[in-house]
Amino acid sequence: MAYKKKIYVSYDADDLIYYNMLQAWCSGETQEFIHYSSGNIGQKTSDEIEKVVEEKLRSTICFIVMVSDHTISLGTQMMSEINKAIELDKPIIVVNLNGKRSIDNDLCPSKLKTRMALHLSFNAKIIQKAIDTWPTYYEENKQKGSGAHYFKPEVYKKLGI
Repeated sequence: MAYKKKIYVSYDADDLIYYNMLQAWCSGETQEFIHYSSGNIGQKTSDEIEKVVEEKLRSTICFIVMVSDHTISLGTQMMSEINKAIELDKPIIVVNLNGKRSIDNDLCPSKLKTRMALHLSFNAKIIQKAIDTWPTYYEENKQKGSGAHYFKPEVYKKLGI
């Protein structure tokens, strides 16, 4: 069996349909999406939740956060996931569900506005390109870079989007 790239995806419960679409687009022989669903929390304490999130994040190549008008007021779990991804220095991909191809200053969580992160639109081809290229780029450039990154329009055009 081939090695699967594990990707942690954080999203608001109101955006579950987008998570399901993303999973259908990108899961398969080479990738596996993981998420600690708030529906599985039960009676766990915040410390227990944080430990599970950390355990799952440690084994991933990147952290994807899906941003929409639902994420303006982040829930405790999403904020915890973002904080843990930052703490673990994971490459972060911010997926704008509104189609914006760069940082959306109105919707992007404040902790990610100045963080070195790749911002892009919700589209299978561009998300796949980000998963394939951003983790390596991030590792090679994190010491000299910060702030919002995005793909140039030519990249979208080359992918036919």
